[in-house]
Amino acid sequence: MPLCPECGHEVTATDTHCMGCGADLIAAKERARRTLREQSHAARTGGGSGATRPPANPAAAGTVGVGEKSSDETRLRQFDKQEAGRLAQERTTAWVTAAIALVAGAFLLVIGLGRIKLGGGFGEILPAFKPATLRHDLFAPIVVGTAILGMGVSGLLAGIGQVRLAMAAGRAIEDVKNRRKPEIAQVSTFTLLGLFLLCIFCPPLGLVIGLLMRFGRNPDLRSLGGNMVTTSVVIIALVGLNTLWQVFENMKPAPAPKVPK
Repeated sequence: MPLCPECGHEVTATDTHCMGCGADLIAAKERARRTLREQSHAARTGGGSGATRPPANPAAAGTVGVGEKSSDETRLRQFDKQEAGRLAQERTTAWVTAAIALVAGAFLLVIGLGRIKLGGGFGEILPAFKPATLRHDLFAPIVVGTAILGMGVSGLLAGIGQVRLAMAAGRAIEDVKNRRKPEIAQVSTFTLLGLFLLCIFCPPLGLVIGLLMRFGRNPDLRSLGGNMVTTSVVIIALVGLNTLWQVFENMKPAPAPKVPK
């Protein structure tokens, strides 16, 4: 039987709260999982005391049965096996999202280059993005083309990052099979950069993806989702204020015509 990470009370796999102490089991297991992940990383790199410091409760993450005593190394091995199982499920998703992102990114890149050429070329980008110019023509071909081009670049970066994540997951799975300390597969820097570019060039889509990450079950993506939401909201607010400025400018009464003497 798995145990509550907080009090060690027996729970079932479908329980959401501990009947003994009332702790939120999902949140408690995520905290325990993060602790073991840090210990696994410290043990793999040989740094710090994290590899030898045991968790507060020996039943952390439900990996120790009733009446069992487990060393820190046993917990780390069990954790590595659990991570390998999770990565095996997510690796296929990573490959699929990588293919989608790469194809979509290449398509948007071509469309964006065409729109920029139609709007006068790259030399017209900086003048077109001045606040005063945007207030008068937010949907000019050069502006739309630059936004599409940025979305294409973000798609390509995210696709490359997902390929790297899938490959790292494969190496980690092989390491566990060969009883070696595995590489911990994390979100690639390419993916981070691509997602933040998406928030800048298409903030509504960045906001939606950020919210999905922020309220998802993966604890590693929640902080990233929160940052994406913040970035998207700031960009949307700036564009909205710039548009309101133009609206107020249009509401001003026209100057009275001069009467000839």
